Amino acid sequence: MSGSEVLQSVAQIRDIGVELVVDGTVYPPDLEKEDVRLSGIRVNGRYKASYQRGPNGELTRVVFTSI
Repeated sequence: MSGSEVLQSVAQIRDIGVELVVDGTVYPPDLEKEDVRLSGIRVNGRYKASYQRGPNGELTRVVFTSI
């Protein structure tokens, strides 16, 4: 996935409703847009997403790792 897609995911974090982690930086689901620090996301980079789920199968966290 592209860095711009990761950036868009972080921008929509309140709608997604789960914690996002981008190369070790944690973005909690209740993050306010004005508090978002996006400088560490490489817009032209590529990322791999891994999805973590709770015991009932609900999505709890998405981890994006640079590749």
